[in-house]
Amino acid sequence: MLNPRDISVKQKLTIVIVLISASVLIISSTVFITFDSISIRQDVVNEMSLLAEVISDNSAAAITFGYDEDAEELLSSLGNRESILRGIIYRDTTVFAEFYRDEEIRASSIHPCEFTTRSSFL
Repeated sequence: MLNPRDISVKQKLTIVIVLISASVLIISSTVFITFDSISIRQDVVNEMSLLAEVISDNSAAAITFGYDEDAEELLSSLGNRESILRGIIYRDTTVFAEFYRDEEIRASSIHPCEFTTRSSFL
């Protein structure tokens, strides 16, 4: 093992600068990755909220007049997005229209109204 007294001042400064640079790089990378993951999650939440608003606005007439076929057609447009596996429109606490990407999802799905009340969503 080298004795610190045997190392020149130039080498000591180089070691200190390298350690500080590595520490700053690790900290800044951690902050960047954390911020980026939070930002991506927030973007997904905002996109899904906007999509839910559009579906809600466009399905109001179908719900009011009881046109479940129109509501299901509207929900089928969700099939364009790979990340959406299912969509359900409720009228009171009953399923009015629904969309599933495939039958496996339909078979494994539990409707939220089956295990909770509507007031718990608010």
